[in-house]
Amino acid sequence: MLQNQRFMTISTLMTKYFYIFGKHVIGFLLNYSMYLDLAGGTEETYYFAWVCMGGYYNLTIGIFLHTLKFKNLIARKTR
Repeated sequence: MLQNQRFMTISTLMTKYFYIFGKHVIGFLLNYSMYLDLAGGTEETYYFAWVCMGGYYNLTIGIFLHTLKFKNLIARKTR
């Protein structure tokens, strides 16, 4: 019982950390780059947009799977 509780606590903390990290770094990367004048041109902005879309996709899947765990639709420890 204690081992499962520890696993779920670590899993929840890691999910929260990656959500905040993903939103801050991936979500605001283009804004920071434009503010600091690091985005050199339209081609770099184009690639930044694709990187952001990939990050949003990964973040959405992670949150979706975490929601399925809370609703008991998948096992707590899915391999």
